[in-house]
Amino acid sequence: MEGSGSGGASVIIRVRNEARSLARCLELVAGQRGLGGPPEVIVVDSGSDDGSAAVARRAGARVVSIAPAAFSFGGALNLGAQTAGHEALVSLSAHAFPPTIDGWLAWSRR
Repeated sequence: MEGSGSGGASVIIRVRNEARSLARCLELVAGQRGLGGPPEVIVVDSGSDDGSAAVARRAGARVVSIAPAAFSFGGALNLGAQTAGHEALVSLSAHAFPPTIDGWLAWSRR
């Protein structure tokens, strides 16, 4: 789930103890086509102790950590955006499941 340059999209997902829902979210993101390659996925983890970071790494996502005391929704998204390799950024919450419609991520780049 990696990429660079302007041809794809970077998906930023913020988490804290959302391993179970994160696995499903990552599966749906990984199934997207039409970008010329898999999307880059960045998971911003805020002190999870349920294995969320391990779930993300197994799925091929880059994990960036932020201390729980420093967490804010905007701050977590900004941190993910700073590490993104694509110009197009998509923000998701781990408990938000993107549509199973193939190509929604590529469509959102239009």
